[in-house]
Amino acid sequence: MPHPNYHFYIPNYTTISNGIVILWEAAYEFSNHRPVSISSFHYGEKFCAVPEKYRKLIKPHEYHNNCIVVYPDCVAGNPLNSRLVARYLMAKPFILNNTWFEYGQNEFVFAYSNAVNSAMPQYNLIDPNLITLRKYKTTKKNNTLCIYMGKCRFGLNFKKYISLLDKFDEFVIITRTNPSKREILYECIANSKLLLSFDPLSSICYESTLLGTPVLLGDSVFEAEYKNYNYPLYGFNYSADEIDFYKDEFYYHATDCLDEQISKNTDKTINIINKIESAMIYKKDMLPDLYDMKLSDLNFFNDVWKCSPIYNCTTKNSIFRYHLICNRPILYVFLLQLFRFKLCFISAIKAIIFYFTWSNIKRMMLIYLGLSNDIIYLNYIKNPGVFKIKISPINCEPIDNSSSDAISIKKQTLKKLWNL
Repeated sequence: MPHPNYHFYIPNYTTISNGIVILWEAAYEFSNHRPVSISSFHYGEKFCAVPEKYRKLIKPHEYHNNCIVVYPDCVAGNPLNSRLVARYLMAKPFILNNTWFEYGQNEFVFAYSNAVNSAMPQYNLIDPNLITLRKYKTTKKNNTLCIYMGKCRFGLNFKKYISLLDKFDEFVIITRTNPSKREILYECIANSKLLLSFDPLSSICYESTLLGTPVLLGDSVFEAEYKNYNYPLYGFNYSADEIDFYKDEFYYHATDCLDEQISKNTDKTINIINKIESAMIYKKDMLPDLYDMKLSDLNFFNDVWKCSPIYNCTTKNSIFRYHLICNRPILYVFLLQLFRFKLCFISAIKAIIFYFTWSNIKRMMLIYLGLSNDIIYLNYIKNPGVFKIKISPINCEPIDNSSSDAISIKKQTLKKLWNL
Protein backbone atom coordinates (compact mmCIF):
# COMPACT_ATOMS: atom_id res chain seq x y z
CA MET A 1 0.00 0.00 0.00
CA PRO A 2 1.52 3.41 -0.97
CA HIS A 3 2.32 5.95 1.71
CA PRO A 4 -0.33 8.64 2.24
CA ASN A 5 0.08 12.30 1.37
CA TYR A 6 -0.15 14.97 4.06
CA HIS A 7 -1.74 18.39 3.78
CA PHE A 8 -1.13 20.98 6.52
CA TYR A 9 -3.90 23.56 6.88
CA ILE A 10 -2.25 26.14 9.15
CA PRO A 11 -2.10 29.90 9.91
CA ASN A 12 -0.03 32.23 7.73
CA TYR A 13 3.66 32.23 8.58
CA THR A 14 4.82 34.73 11.19
CA THR A 15 7.88 34.97 13.42
CA ILE A 16 6.08 36.39 16.48
CA SER A 17 4.30 33.10 17.23
CA ASN A 18 6.44 30.10 18.06
CA GLY A 19 3.42 27.85 17.67
CA ILE A 20 2.93 28.94 14.06
CA VAL A 21 6.66 28.60 13.32
CA ILE A 22 6.56 25.02 14.66
CA LEU A 23 3.55 24.17 12.47
CA TRP A 24 5.42 25.23 9.34
CA GLU A 25 8.57 23.43 10.49
CA ALA A 26 6.51 20.30 11.15
CA ALA A 27 5.22 20.37 7.57
CA TYR A 28 8.80 20.71 6.33
CA GLU A 29 10.01 17.80 8.50
CA PHE A 30 7.12 15.64 7.26
CA SER A 31 8.07 16.52 3.66
CA ASN A 32 11.42 14.78 4.15
CA HIS A 33 9.55 11.47 4.53
CA ARG A 34 6.17 11.86 2.82
CA PRO A 35 4.59 14.00 0.06
CA VAL A 36 3.41 17.19 1.80
CA SER A 37 1.52 20.33 0.79
CA ILE A 38 0.54 23.46 2.77
CA SER A 39 -2.38 25.87 2.53
CA SER A 40 -2.62 28.71 5.03
CA PHE A 41 -5.14 31.21 6.32
CA HIS A 42 -5.07 34.57 8.11
CA TYR A 43 -5.21 34.18 11.89
CA GLY A 44 -4.69 37.78 13.02
CA GLU A 45 -0.92 37.57 12.82
CA LYS A 46 1.47 40.15 11.43
CA PHE A 47 2.47 39.25 7.88
CA CYS A 48 6.01 37.94 7.38
CA ALA A 49 7.86 36.65 4.35
CA VAL A 50 7.69 32.86 4.07
CA PRO A 51 11.17 31.28 4.19
CA GLU A 52 12.32 29.69 0.95
CA LYS A 53 12.33 26.11 2.25
CA TYR A 54 8.59 26.31 2.96
CA ARG A 55 7.51 27.99 -0.29
CA LYS A 56 7.85 24.86 -2.43
CA LEU A 57 5.29 23.15 -0.17
CA ILE A 58 2.52 25.74 -0.67
CA LYS A 59 -0.07 24.02 -2.86
CA PRO A 60 -3.87 23.70 -2.88
CA HIS A 61 -5.40 20.73 -1.11
CA GLU A 62 -6.03 17.78 -3.42
CA TYR A 63 -9.05 15.71 -2.45
CA HIS A 64 -8.35 11.99 -2.49
CA ASN A 65 -8.79 9.11 -0.07
CA ASN A 66 -5.09 8.67 0.65
CA CYS A 67 -4.46 12.20 2.00
CA ILE A 68 -4.23 12.98 5.71
CA VAL A 69 -5.09 16.58 6.59
CA VAL A 70 -3.25 17.98 9.62
CA TYR A 71 -5.14 20.72 11.49
CA PRO A 72 -3.82 22.72 14.46
CA ASP A 73 -6.10 23.08 17.47
CA CYS A 74 -7.14 26.60 16.41
CA VAL A 75 -9.10 25.12 13.47
CA ALA A 76 -12.59 24.01 14.43
CA GLY A 77 -14.15 21.00 12.79
CA ASN A 78 -13.05 19.71 9.39
CA PRO A 79 -13.27 22.63 6.92
CA LEU A 80 -11.52 20.69 4.11
CA ASN A 81 -13.93 17.74 4.53
CA SER A 82 -11.11 15.25 4.62
CA ARG A 83 -11.76 11.57 5.32
CA LEU A 84 -8.50 11.29 7.28
CA VAL A 85 -7.71 13.95 9.89
CA ALA A 86 -4.84 14.38 12.34
CA ARG A 87 -4.98 17.25 14.85
CA TYR A 88 -1.85 18.84 16.33
CA LEU A 89 -2.47 20.52 19.72
CA MET A 90 -0.16 23.46 20.36
CA ALA A 91 -1.74 24.75 23.60
CA LYS A 92 -3.60 23.28 26.54
CA PRO A 93 -7.34 23.11 25.74
CA PHE A 94 -9.82 25.57 27.33
CA ILE A 95 -7.12 28.15 28.11
CA LEU A 96 -7.17 30.28 24.96
CA ASN A 97 -10.87 30.12 24.09
CA ASN A 98 -12.62 28.51 27.11
CA THR A 99 -13.60 25.46 25.03
CA TRP A 100 -12.15 22.09 24.16
CA PHE A 101 -11.04 21.56 20.58
CA GLU A 102 -13.56 20.20 18.08
CA TYR A 103 -12.66 16.79 16.70
CA GLY A 104 -14.23 13.97 14.73
CA GLN A 105 -14.76 10.42 15.91
CA ASN A 106 -11.88 8.91 13.88
CA GLU A 107 -9.29 11.67 14.20
CA PHE A 108 -5.74 11.12 15.42
CA VAL A 109 -4.85 13.77 18.03
CA PHE A 110 -1.28 14.47 19.17
CA ALA A 111 0.27 17.16 21.36
CA TYR A 112 3.28 19.45 21.13
CA SER A 113 4.50 18.73 24.68
CA ASN A 114 3.70 17.32 28.08
CA ALA A 115 2.58 20.80 29.12
CA VAL A 116 -0.21 20.56 26.53
CA ASN A 117 -1.23 17.03 27.46
CA SER A 118 1.11 14.33 28.74
CA ALA A 119 -1.30 11.48 27.90
CA MET A 120 -1.39 12.22 24.16
CA PRO A 121 1.22 11.09 21.61
CA GLN A 122 4.03 13.69 21.63
CA TYR A 123 5.62 15.60 18.76
CA ASN A 124 7.94 18.02 20.52
CA LEU A 125 9.63 19.58 17.49
CA ILE A 126 12.38 22.15 18.05
CA ASP A 127 12.95 25.12 15.73
CA PRO A 128 16.53 24.66 14.40
CA ASN A 129 16.88 28.45 14.01
CA LEU A 130 17.16 28.73 17.80
CA ILE A 131 20.84 27.86 17.40
CA THR A 132 21.42 31.39 16.09
CA LEU A 133 20.49 32.91 19.47
CA ARG A 134 24.00 32.17 20.76
CA LYS A 135 25.44 35.12 18.87
CA TYR A 136 23.54 37.50 21.19
CA LYS A 137 25.06 36.03 24.37
CA THR A 138 27.08 38.60 26.31
CA THR A 139 29.40 38.13 29.26
CA LYS A 140 28.77 41.61 30.67
CA LYS A 141 25.16 42.24 31.58
CA ASN A 142 23.47 45.44 32.65
CA ASN A 143 21.73 45.50 36.02
CA THR A 144 18.40 45.49 34.17
CA LEU A 145 15.16 43.70 34.88
CA CYS A 146 13.40 42.77 31.63
CA ILE A 147 9.65 42.21 32.14
CA TYR A 148 7.63 40.28 29.59
CA MET A 149 3.91 41.05 29.33
CA GLY A 150 2.21 38.87 26.72
CA LYS A 151 -0.84 36.64 27.16
CA CYS A 152 -1.54 37.37 30.83
CA ARG A 153 -4.09 35.87 33.19
CA PHE A 154 -6.23 38.02 35.44
CA GLY A 155 -5.81 37.76 39.21
CA LEU A 156 -2.00 37.64 39.41
CA ASN A 157 -0.27 38.82 42.58
CA PHE A 158 2.15 41.56 41.51
CA LYS A 159 2.77 42.88 45.01
CA LYS A 160 5.08 39.99 45.94
CA TYR A 161 7.55 41.14 43.27
CA ILE A 162 7.84 44.75 44.46
CA SER A 163 10.80 43.93 46.73
CA LEU A 164 12.57 42.35 43.73
CA LEU A 165 12.70 45.75 42.02
CA ASP A 166 15.23 47.08 44.53
CA LYS A 167 17.88 44.68 43.16
CA PHE A 168 17.92 46.40 39.75
CA ASP A 169 18.84 49.81 38.36
CA GLU A 170 16.96 49.79 35.06
CA PHE A 171 13.64 48.33 33.91
CA VAL A 172 12.25 47.55 30.47
CA ILE A 173 9.00 45.93 29.38
CA ILE A 174 8.75 43.80 26.26
CA THR A 175 5.54 42.52 24.63
CA ARG A 176 4.54 40.45 21.61
CA THR A 177 4.94 43.55 19.40
CA ASN A 178 7.57 45.64 21.24
CA PRO A 179 10.31 45.55 20.13
CA SER A 180 9.01 44.86 16.65
CA LYS A 181 12.37 43.53 15.42
CA ARG A 182 13.56 40.20 16.76
CA GLU A 183 17.20 41.34 16.79
CA ILE A 184 16.41 44.22 19.16
CA LEU A 185 14.25 41.91 21.29
CA TYR A 186 17.03 39.35 21.72
CA GLU A 187 19.66 42.01 22.44
CA CYS A 188 17.39 43.50 25.11
CA ILE A 189 16.94 40.13 26.84
CA ALA A 190 20.61 39.13 26.48
CA ASN A 191 21.78 42.39 28.09
CA SER A 192 19.40 42.01 31.05
CA LYS A 193 20.23 40.23 34.28
CA LEU A 194 16.78 38.62 34.62
CA LEU A 195 13.63 38.07 32.58
CA LEU A 196 10.45 38.27 34.65
CA SER A 197 7.63 36.76 32.58
CA PHE A 198 3.95 37.11 33.43
CA ASP A 199 3.03 35.06 30.35
CA PRO A 200 3.10 31.36 31.30
CA LEU A 201 2.56 30.22 27.69
CA SER A 202 5.31 32.01 25.79
CA SER A 203 8.40 30.45 24.20
CA ILE A 204 10.26 33.68 25.00
CA CYS A 205 11.08 32.15 28.40
CA TYR A 206 12.95 29.24 26.78
CA GLU A 207 14.63 31.59 24.30
CA SER A 208 15.82 33.74 27.21
CA THR A 209 17.76 30.82 28.70
CA LEU A 210 19.45 30.30 25.31
CA LEU A 211 20.52 33.96 25.49
CA GLY A 212 22.13 33.42 28.90
CA THR A 213 19.43 35.22 30.90
CA PRO A 214 17.60 33.30 33.65
CA VAL A 215 13.81 33.40 33.80
CA LEU A 216 11.49 33.99 36.74
CA LEU A 217 7.94 32.82 36.02
CA GLY A 218 5.70 35.52 37.48
CA ASP A 219 2.77 33.22 36.77
CA SER A 220 3.84 29.73 37.82
CA VAL A 221 0.57 28.04 36.88
CA PHE A 222 2.50 25.54 34.71
CA GLU A 223 5.22 24.81 37.28
CA ALA A 224 4.32 21.11 37.60
CA GLU A 225 4.07 20.69 33.81
CA TYR A 226 7.38 22.46 33.15
CA LYS A 227 9.17 20.36 35.77
CA ASN A 228 7.85 17.31 33.92
CA TYR A 229 8.57 18.73 30.46
CA ASN A 230 9.82 16.66 27.52
CA TYR A 231 13.37 17.83 28.29
CA PRO A 232 14.92 19.79 31.19
CA LEU A 233 14.17 23.52 31.19
CA TYR A 234 17.42 24.88 32.58
CA GLY A 235 17.28 28.47 33.87
CA PHE A 236 13.56 28.37 34.74
CA ASN A 237 12.80 29.70 38.25
CA TYR A 238 9.48 29.78 40.06
CA SER A 239 10.54 31.81 43.10
CA ALA A 240 12.78 34.87 43.37
CA ASP A 241 14.72 33.12 46.15
CA GLU A 242 15.89 30.39 43.74
CA ILE A 243 17.79 32.71 41.39
CA ASP A 244 21.57 32.96 41.38
CA PHE A 245 22.43 35.97 39.23
CA TYR A 246 26.16 35.22 39.24
CA LYS A 247 26.11 31.70 37.83
CA ASP A 248 25.37 30.89 34.22
CA GLU A 249 25.92 27.11 34.16
CA PHE A 250 22.27 26.81 33.14
CA TYR A 251 23.16 28.45 29.80
CA TYR A 252 25.62 25.72 28.85
CA HIS A 253 23.18 23.00 29.95
CA ALA A 254 20.39 24.68 27.97
CA THR A 255 22.42 25.01 24.76
CA ASP A 256 23.69 21.42 25.00
CA CYS A 257 20.12 20.25 25.50
CA LEU A 258 19.01 22.32 22.49
CA ASP A 259 21.62 20.64 20.25
CA GLU A 260 20.52 17.23 21.45
CA GLN A 261 16.82 17.92 20.86
CA ILE A 262 17.39 19.35 17.37
CA SER A 263 19.35 16.23 16.46
CA LYS A 264 16.27 14.21 17.44
CA ASN A 265 13.85 16.12 15.17
CA THR A 266 14.07 13.49 12.43
CA ASP A 267 13.46 10.57 14.81
CA LYS A 268 10.55 12.42 16.41
CA THR A 269 9.01 13.03 12.98
CA ILE A 270 9.35 9.43 11.83
CA ASN A 271 7.90 8.24 15.14
CA ILE A 272 4.77 10.42 14.95
CA ILE A 273 4.24 9.57 11.24
CA ASN A 274 4.34 5.88 12.11
CA LYS A 275 1.84 6.38 14.93
CA ILE A 276 -0.56 8.36 12.72
CA GLU A 277 -0.45 5.84 9.88
CA SER A 278 -0.55 2.82 12.16
CA ALA A 279 -3.81 4.08 13.66
CA MET A 280 -5.47 5.67 10.61
CA ILE A 281 -4.19 3.76 7.58
CA TYR A 282 -3.15 0.29 8.71
CA LYS A 283 -5.57 0.09 11.68
CA LYS A 284 -2.93 -1.60 13.85
CA ASP A 285 -3.38 0.71 16.83
CA MET A 286 -6.42 2.20 18.46
CA LEU A 287 -7.05 5.92 18.23
CA PRO A 288 -6.49 7.71 21.56
CA ASP A 289 -9.47 7.78 23.92
CA LEU A 290 -9.98 11.49 24.47
CA TYR A 291 -12.68 11.41 27.16
CA ASP A 292 -10.31 11.07 30.13
CA MET A 293 -7.99 13.67 28.57
CA LYS A 294 -10.85 16.14 28.26
CA LEU A 295 -11.80 15.59 31.90
CA SER A 296 -8.19 16.18 32.99
CA ASP A 297 -7.93 19.39 30.96
CA LEU A 298 -11.24 20.65 32.34
CA ASN A 299 -10.08 20.02 35.92
CA PHE A 300 -6.86 21.94 35.23
CA PHE A 301 -8.83 24.84 33.76
CA ASN A 302 -11.21 25.01 36.71
CA ASP A 303 -8.91 24.21 39.64
CA VAL A 304 -5.49 25.51 38.57
CA TRP A 305 -6.11 28.06 35.83
CA LYS A 306 -9.15 29.34 37.79
CA CYS A 307 -11.19 29.84 34.61
CA SER A 308 -9.35 33.10 34.00
CA PRO A 309 -9.60 34.84 30.61
CA ILE A 310 -6.41 36.03 28.91
CA TYR A 311 -5.52 39.66 28.26
CA ASN A 312 -3.06 40.23 25.40
CA CYS A 313 -0.68 43.06 26.33
CA THR A 314 0.92 44.77 23.35
CA THR A 315 1.43 48.49 24.08
CA LYS A 316 2.16 50.64 27.11
CA ASN A 317 -1.49 51.71 27.31
CA SER A 318 -2.71 48.12 27.14
CA ILE A 319 -0.35 47.18 30.00
CA PHE A 320 -1.81 49.98 32.13
CA ARG A 321 -5.35 48.88 31.23
CA TYR A 322 -4.51 45.29 32.21
CA HIS A 323 -3.32 46.32 35.69
CA LEU A 324 -6.33 48.58 36.11
CA ILE A 325 -8.74 45.78 35.18
CA CYS A 326 -6.97 43.38 37.56
CA ASN A 327 -6.90 45.68 40.57
CA ARG A 328 -9.55 48.38 40.04
CA PRO A 329 -12.24 46.95 37.71
CA ILE A 330 -14.95 49.43 38.77
CA LEU A 331 -12.63 52.38 38.16
CA TYR A 332 -11.70 50.92 34.78
CA VAL A 333 -15.35 50.65 33.69
CA PHE A 334 -15.97 54.26 34.80
CA LEU A 335 -12.93 55.56 32.91
CA LEU A 336 -13.88 53.52 29.83
CA GLN A 337 -17.36 55.04 29.72
CA LEU A 338 -15.90 58.49 30.30
CA PHE A 339 -13.51 57.99 27.39
CA ARG A 340 -16.32 56.82 25.11
CA PHE A 341 -18.39 59.88 26.04
CA LYS A 342 -15.40 62.09 25.22
CA LEU A 343 -15.04 60.49 21.76
CA CYS A 344 -18.76 60.92 21.03
CA PHE A 345 -18.64 64.56 22.17
CA ILE A 346 -15.59 65.34 20.00
CA SER A 347 -17.19 63.64 16.97
CA ALA A 348 -20.37 65.65 17.45
CA ILE A 349 -18.46 68.95 17.65
CA LYS A 350 -16.48 68.09 14.50
CA ALA A 351 -19.69 67.23 12.65
CA ILE A 352 -21.33 70.53 13.65
CA ILE A 353 -18.27 72.53 12.58
CA PHE A 354 -18.13 70.66 9.27
CA TYR A 355 -21.79 71.11 8.40
CA PHE A 356 -21.87 74.83 9.12
CA THR A 357 -18.76 76.07 7.35
CA TRP A 358 -19.50 78.51 4.49
CA SER A 359 -18.01 76.26 1.78
CA ASN A 360 -20.23 73.34 2.78
CA ILE A 361 -23.34 75.52 3.05
CA LYS A 362 -22.65 76.83 -0.47
CA ARG A 363 -22.18 73.28 -1.84
CA MET A 364 -25.41 72.11 -0.23
CA MET A 365 -27.31 75.10 -1.71
CA LEU A 366 -25.99 74.31 -5.21
CA ILE A 367 -27.05 70.67 -4.84
CA TYR A 368 -30.48 71.75 -3.57
CA LEU A 369 -30.98 74.13 -6.53
CA GLY A 370 -29.95 71.37 -8.95
CA LEU A 371 -26.80 73.18 -10.03
CA SER A 372 -24.49 70.41 -8.74
CA ASN A 373 -24.59 66.62 -8.64
CA ASP A 374 -21.86 65.82 -6.10
CA ILE A 375 -22.76 62.17 -5.30
CA ILE A 376 -19.63 61.55 -3.19
CA TYR A 377 -20.33 64.62 -1.08
CA LEU A 378 -23.97 63.59 -0.56
CA ASN A 379 -22.90 60.11 0.58
CA TYR A 380 -20.42 61.68 2.97
CA ILE A 381 -23.16 63.87 4.45
CA LYS A 382 -25.34 60.77 5.02
CA ASN A 383 -22.61 58.58 6.53
CA PRO A 384 -19.31 60.42 7.20
CA GLY A 385 -17.87 57.48 9.19
CA VAL A 386 -17.56 55.34 6.06
CA PHE A 387 -14.97 57.70 4.61
CA LYS A 388 -12.68 57.72 7.67
CA ILE A 389 -10.05 55.36 6.25
CA LYS A 390 -6.44 55.63 7.44
CA ILE A 391 -3.71 54.35 5.13
CA SER A 392 0.00 54.84 5.00
CA PRO A 393 0.91 57.72 2.67
CA ILE A 394 3.96 55.81 1.38
CA ASN A 395 2.94 52.27 0.49
CA CYS A 396 -0.83 52.23 1.14
CA GLU A 397 -0.47 49.48 3.73
CA PRO A 398 -2.09 49.59 7.20
CA ILE A 399 -0.20 51.86 9.54
CA ASP A 400 1.87 49.93 12.09
CA ASN A 401 1.82 51.74 15.43
CA SER A 402 4.13 49.28 17.20
CA SER A 403 7.34 50.66 18.61
CA SER A 404 10.72 49.37 17.49
CA ASP A 405 12.12 49.52 21.02
CA ALA A 406 11.37 47.99 24.39
CA ILE A 407 9.29 50.09 26.78
CA SER A 408 11.46 51.78 29.41
CA ILE A 409 9.81 52.35 32.76
CA LYS A 410 10.88 53.81 36.11
CA LYS A 411 11.05 51.82 39.34
CA GLN A 412 8.56 54.08 41.13
CA THR A 413 6.08 53.75 38.28
CA LEU A 414 6.31 49.96 38.46
CA LYS A 415 5.83 49.99 42.23
CA LYS A 416 2.70 52.12 41.89
CA LEU A 417 1.41 49.92 39.08
CA TRP A 418 1.95 46.70 41.00
CA ASN A 419 0.55 48.19 44.20
CA LEU A 420 -2.71 49.49 42.75
